[in-house]
Formats: sequence, structure tokens, C-alpha cells
Amino acid sequence: MRILAGSYKGRQLSGGHDKSIRPMTSKNKESIFAILDNFFLDQNVLDLFCGSGSLGLESLSRGAARTTFVDRNKSSLVVLRENINTLKLESERIRIIAGDVLPYLEKENNIYRLIFADPPFQYDKIQKVVDAVFQHNRLEKEGIMVLHHEKTNPIHQNERAYRILKQKLTGRSLITFLAKEDINA
Repeated sequence: MRILAGSYKGRQLSGGHDKSIRPMTSKNKESIFAILDNFFLDQNVLDLFCGSGSLGLESLSRGAARTTFVDRNKSSLVVLRENINTLKLESERIRIIAGDVLPYLEKENNIYRLIFADPPFQYDKIQKVVDAVFQHNRLEKEGIMVLHHEKTNPIHQNERAYRILKQKLTGRSLITFLAKEDINA
């Protein structure tokens, strides 16, 4: 696993030895960042269920101002810190939250331009996470949430405050891009 572009391009990242950490494939990461382009340049990014930190670290490499990483898995946080140290990232560009995603979204008051959520495939509260992002206004008016989830666990948009911009199916994975319903208002 490596950084694909930007100031840390080509640098290797650790995926850890814990089987509970499921790093995103390079192909999926390339697809996501090809769609996002420079959308988050000099912006704040949130990486939920960050695991090894691959998505948030890629964002920092490509010019994000700051990334907040959230995960409750201790093994993931060890790997994340190892990857941050490997890249020698400045501490003012990084914030690490060791805890559950839902309480973080409900209590924190930061707003982000880009939010990644890559929960374990067996995670059964994906809809609650998406709802929390939009109900608690964690996303800027023109921001985007990128969700990587199993295709058998879809997101429902009925009478919600967001809309699905794009979905990409890759094997058993579904990558869903979401925005506030009033993005063009």
C-alpha cells in the first residue's frame, strides 16, 4: 500500500498485521481521487473508521490543510501513528480521535469539506453514520462525503437531507459520493 500522488507520492504505508484492518485497494483509492480531483485542496478532511489512515494521508499528500482521523480500534491507531511517523507529517495538520464514530459526529462541532467513511463491511450502523453527518451539519454546504461499503448494505435516500451524487461498484464494494440536498441551491 502506498501514497498515489502529491508530496508523498510513492511512499509506502503499513497496513498492519491485524486482520481487522482492511486497507482500501489502490484501484479503489485511485477511482475516488480521480473523481475528487483537487476538490479538497487547502481544506479540512475527516477520515472516519480510518484504519491505517490511507485515505486521510492521501488527502494530506495531495494538499488538504488538515485531516482528522477517527477510529476506535487500537490496532488501527497504532498503524495510523506508524504511517504518520513514516511520512514525517507536521502535527498541526493531524488530529487523531480514539473513539467511536457516532458519538464523535454527535458531539464534535467541526465542519469538513470532505468526509471519508470506510467502516468494516459487517458494520450495521452505516445509515446512522450517514444520517449523523448530515443531521449534525458536519459537512460544508458544498462538501462531499465518500462512503466505502459493501454493496449488500446500501444507503437509503428517502426524505433525507442529502443526495447520492455518484456510485461506483467494484466487486463486493460500493463507493458512494453524497452531498447536501441543497448543494446547487
